[in-house]
Amino acid sequence: MAHFKIDLASRPATVDTAHVYDRTLIIGDSNRWKDEGRITSGLRDFAFLELSELNARLLEEHQPDIILSPLVGDNFDVIDVVTQLDALGYTGRYRAIAETAPDTAMILREVSAIAPEIDFDLLVMVENPQEQALRDVSDDRKSA
Repeated sequence: MAHFKIDLASRPATVDTAHVYDRTLIIGDSNRWKDEGRITSGLRDFAFLELSELNARLLEEHQPDIILSPLVGDNFDVIDVVTQLDALGYTGRYRAIAETAPDTAMILREVSAIAPEIDFDLLVMVENPQEQALRDVSDDRKSA
């Protein structure tokens, strides 16, 4: 199995904070991503790929600043992605995106147990913030 290190010395010494994540790999279906309202216009250099296409050569070529995927895709989930990234020696940023996450802490623990070297977090992005606020108020009333 090929392991690699991202060559940070080849990158500019100054950081343009407007483009902190210049190189982004997005794992999943591009049409589904767009249908779900995910925006790519703020990403300067990004590529979509299927999980089956992810390999060491591709990671070396793209040297991603961040990798994004849905928490659960059509043919994979976050555990599949993190297992493959770990097997490839990836230790950079990886964020899974979900509209809801019933147990965020459990997901974070499971990913950390599988791949402690990967900088992982879960981004919960609701489709309609007003609808989510109403659900939160309803949930608060139920628990009171």
